[in-house]
Amino acid sequence: MLNKKNRLIDPIRASLFLYDKYMNTNVQKLNDVGQGNQHILQVFQNSKFGDVRTIISDDIPYFVANDVAKALGYKNPSDATNTHCKKSLMTWGSDSLGRRQEFKVIPEGDIYRLVIKSQLPGADEFESWIFDEVLPSIRKHGVYSKNQLDFTDPNTVLQLAQNWAKEREEKLLAYEQLEISETIREEQSKVIKLSVPKLKHYDEVLSSEGYMTINTIAEGLGFTHRKLNKILKDLKVQYLEGKVWKLYAKYKGKGYAKPIPFPYPASDGSTKTSHLLKWTEAGKEFIHDILKKNNIV
Repeated sequence: MLNKKNRLIDPIRASLFLYDKYMNTNVQKLNDVGQGNQHILQVFQNSKFGDVRTIISDDIPYFVANDVAKALGYKNPSDATNTHCKKSLMTWGSDSLGRRQEFKVIPEGDIYRLVIKSQLPGADEFESWIFDEVLPSIRKHGVYSKNQLDFTDPNTVLQLAQNWAKEREEKLLAYEQLEISETIREEQSKVIKLSVPKLKHYDEVLSSEGYMTINTIAEGLGFTHRKLNKILKDLKVQYLEGKVWKLYAKYKGKGYAKPIPFPYPASDGSTKTSHLLKWTEAGKEFIHDILKKNNIV
C-alpha cells in the first residue's frame, strides 16, 4: 500500500520541478497530424517506448489503447486492453496521411490498470513518462497550447504546480483503489481454496461406507427426513441437543447409529466441527421394525 505521506506536495518545490521539466525536457515531441475541430490526433515519441498517439476531445486526453499496450510489452495488445481496460471507447481521428480511421482509446484510469498488470520491467518508467510529462503537457492547463504559457509569471507556475499536485493525488488514490481490489480478490480466492477440500471432506463424511443418513432411510419410506426425525423423537428413540440428533441411552451401544464428526467452513473463514448422526444397516432395520410396531407403516 502506498504511504500517504508521499501525497504531501511542497508547492514551491513542485513549481521549481515543473519549471525545470517544461523548460528543459527533450523527451516529448508533439506532432499535430490530424485535422478537425473535435478530435486532434497527436503523437508523443519516446526513444524507449516508441510512439503513443493521443486524441483530445473537449480538452480531455485519451490514448490509443494498442499503443499503450504495445509500449508496456503485452504480447497481444488487443486482448490486454479487452481484459484490463474498463472505460475504453471507439472514436475517429485522422492519421499522418490525413485518412479518417477508427481507434480504440482509453482514459487515464485504464492506463493505470495496464501499468499495474504489465510484466515489463520498465513499466514504472513508462508510467512516469506518461503521467509526469505527457499528460501535463496536453491538459487544458498544460504547456501544449497554440499560445505557450509564460513561465516568467509566478501565478502561472504556481497554477501548474497545484494542477500537478492534484494529478499526483488522483494517481495515488487510483493505485490504492486498485490495490485494495486486488487484496479483496486475493482474500476471496484464499477462502475458496480453503473451503473446497473441507466441503469435499463433508461430502465424504455424508457418504461414509457402512453408514447412511436419515434422508436415505426416509426416502425409502416415503417420508421427508424432517418427518422421520420427528417420529423417532416422539417414539423416544432420539432427541435433539443443539443442532445434533442423539440416541436415548436405551438405544445406545446397539450398533444402530453413530455420531460422526466433520469439519465445515464457517462464514468467518475459520474451521468448525459438528456431528451428524448416521445409521447402520441394523439401524435402518430397527427403524422399520419400530414404525411397523407402532402402525406407522
